[in-house]
Amino acid sequence: MIGLDVQCPQCRRVMHTTTPLYNPEKTAKGNMVELLPKWKKRGWRTFYGGGGGTTPAAAMQCPHCSGRLAPSGKLRIKPAPVPELTQAQKNQAIIDESFKLEPEPQAQDVQQKIRAQDTIFTCESCGRQIRGIVGFKSHEKACKVANNG
Repeated sequence: MIGLDVQCPQCRRVMHTTTPLYNPEKTAKGNMVELLPKWKKRGWRTFYGGGGGTTPAAAMQCPHCSGRLAPSGKLRIKPAPVPELTQAQKNQAIIDESFKLEPEPQAQDVQQKIRAQDTIFTCESCGRQIRGIVGFKSHEKACKVANNG
């Protein structure tokens, strides 16, 4: 678990990062952390005396506030930030929500619609039987004109 930010429990600053030797199950030691590059450039040492591997958890201090980095023997790892959505992702979410597709009709619904179209209607004027409402309405208009005229 390399490269995790170590946060000081007192001042909440992040000045160290974990090394390949870091194991969250073990008691912290000096060789489990190193200063961030911007602090190394200033010539700061990881811990007093430079003997990082032998520095016990009780002697690991924050360079900013001199507080103990691991008061309980465990390091406080700063949680990774939750990435925020970009404007494009927010827009896409709005579009997806707006254009939700209706679920496809079930086979029974389709069959019921077909049966409704196949219903047989009888013309009162001439007694003719016509399948489907559209055809019946069309015939009804023509039949009334023919019978009246």
